[in-house]
Amino acid sequence: MTPADPDDERLAAALRALPTPATPPDLGRRVQTVIRRRRARRVAAATAPVAALALVLVAWRPWAAATVDPARAPVLAHEIPQEDLAVLFAPPPVDEFTVLATRDDVSVAAIGRLEGVK
Repeated sequence: MTPADPDDERLAAALRALPTPATPPDLGRRVQTVIRRRRARRVAAATAPVAALALVLVAWRPWAAATVDPARAPVLAHEIPQEDLAVLFAPPPVDEFTVLATRDDVSVAAIGRLEGVK
């Protein structure tokens, strides 16, 4: 240990000479109250999530048998007229090959004009 500094000794002596307040008579009771409050907060913080989980499990009840809806009567299909069936199941309209070839020729001609400009 290093020897104490004379200034430290002088400061310590000055602090000891000051009057110190007396300990309140109810200090023990106040400390116990603070300790009880902190303990109650800790217990509440620990039990709140457990209580919430228990409440959710009771409300959800995953162990209970699932209720099954009774089978409903089958729904009868309505009759569709033959004309509508023919339209519904007809192949989609497609351009003829001559129309496609004409479009192709027009596209090739347009590209050729653009290349000729170069």
